[in-house]
Amino acid sequence: MTQKLIAFEFGISINTVGNLAANAYKKLGVHGAAAAVHAHRDAHFYCGTRVDFGPIRERLKASRSASSCP
Repeated sequence: MTQKLIAFEFGISINTVGNLAANAYKKLGVHGAAAAVHAHRDAHFYCGTRVDFGPIRERLKASRSASSCP
């Protein structure tokens, strides 16, 4: 997701998103999003590289189909 999309989604300024990202990168000791991802993977190698969103998707589909009008 781009910073612009994140700002729109949360209803905050793009500058706020940039500042939050910059502070997070500073705490991680990196200089960008890709480096932050690598730092996380190095620190949490046991997490794996893929997140399975299947159960969440199924729950969303079920709730949408239950609330849809006939």
